[in-house]
Amino acid sequence: MALLHCAFLQPESASPLTLKAALVDPLIENVEGLCGWICFLLLIPDKARQLTGRKLAGILDTYGNSAAALIHQVLSLDDRVYDAYISSPRCIDIILRLWFRIDDNTGEPLLDITSHSILHALHAVFSKEDGLEIFLNRIIEKRLVPRLAWTILRRARLASEDPSATDSPAHAIEYLRILSGIFSRLMVSSSEDLHRGFGDVNYLREFCSAINTLSITVQKGHATMLPRLGLCVHVLFCMAAGARTHIVGNWESLFEGGIIPLLTHLMPWAPKSTELASNFADLSTMSLLSGLSHPRVISRFLGMYPDVALRSYTARLHARTRIGKLSIAVNANKHGTITLLVADAITGFECEPGEGAVLMLGGKLDTTGQLDCSQGEMASPIGIIRSVPLEVLWSSRAVIASPPEFLKPRHASVFQRYRSGLAGPNSKVVAVVFCFGKHSFLELTVLLEPVGGVYQGVYSIARHG
Repeated sequence: MALLHCAFLQPESASPLTLKAALVDPLIENVEGLCGWICFLLLIPDKARQLTGRKLAGILDTYGNSAAALIHQVLSLDDRVYDAYISSPRCIDIILRLWFRIDDNTGEPLLDITSHSILHALHAVFSKEDGLEIFLNRIIEKRLVPRLAWTILRRARLASEDPSATDSPAHAIEYLRILSGIFSRLMVSSSEDLHRGFGDVNYLREFCSAINTLSITVQKGHATMLPRLGLCVHVLFCMAAGARTHIVGNWESLFEGGIIPLLTHLMPWAPKSTELASNFADLSTMSLLSGLSHPRVISRFLGMYPDVALRSYTARLHARTRIGKLSIAVNANKHGTITLLVADAITGFECEPGEGAVLMLGGKLDTTGQLDCSQGEMASPIGIIRSVPLEVLWSSRAVIASPPEFLKPRHASVFQRYRSGLAGPNSKVVAVVFCFGKHSFLELTVLLEPVGGVYQGVYSIARHG
């Protein structure tokens, strides 16, 4: 096995026939032979677990991981080799055998958080549609869908809670990134058995919760590594919004799993990292607002934060002092979709007769749109807007329970720019608030400036509390 590893690791040379190329035909001709040899070698770690000793257990785990690494290298060597091995039920059974290995002491799946060998092997299987289809057919045939779902989610949870993540979270982050890739490949399948099996274990809620748990650990000591979890968040949104059925239930699961606090950890890093798109904040906010538009999702969210209905916007401002914690989400991209949505709404509002005409007479009144969801549905559309003095808008941020020094530097830039005149004489600050009772809300603050007869957003901040 060690010699084969060395062969696969051999660098490419100028020679037309490398050692890797020389292995292709023999590997294709000996599919059953190599699979039988690996099965024989796996008898050692499987049967020797009854022996005691931590050192021996470590050696046996490494032995199994080497077998997984070998399968990954074989499948990644050449397309013809991949086709030959993926068509072998025996090869698929070996991968399943490695994936479902359990720690006899804990009853949990073996994590392999350092080398990720079994994850890479499974990911190699899913690299092509044929491999994914063959693997799923085998899983369904053996009635292993519930077990597959459980082991994926347990691995995610174990990786997120691994003690090594406190000092060095790189391995845990990469583990969840690879699991996200496996998840995304599985969820594109049209198999009803697969979606039913994963739905029974509430896979989106559990996977989101695991990512959120790791983000809390990373934020405490290695915050600069948080953007690497952006891929996982992208997969969560794609799985929630791209599903053929149960879309509303998917959004319920994401909110239960902690998608909002997860985003508040990641969003501030969007402008500073190449891992996150520059419009990551706006796209995420738009996705959240889209998911919140259904009464069932609102009802589930309210169940997490039970409270009485809000009395009025003014009363809610004074009630902010009782909000336990508020998290700053992001300085968003200047031309993001959610900012444009707000700009278009305010432009349309001021162009209509009635209440909006007051705003066109000048003065320093600014606007806030309140979407009260505390009754289980959105009580008013975004077009219903109230005018409040700028000082009221700012004072609502100054009296919250969170330390002002945490909040003000991020919000003050909007208001200071507005007050200093840099924003222009006809600029406007707009706050759009999604309320879920006194204990939870989503708010977007946008600085708008009129350009060519319409408002354009020049700066925005989203926050959750």
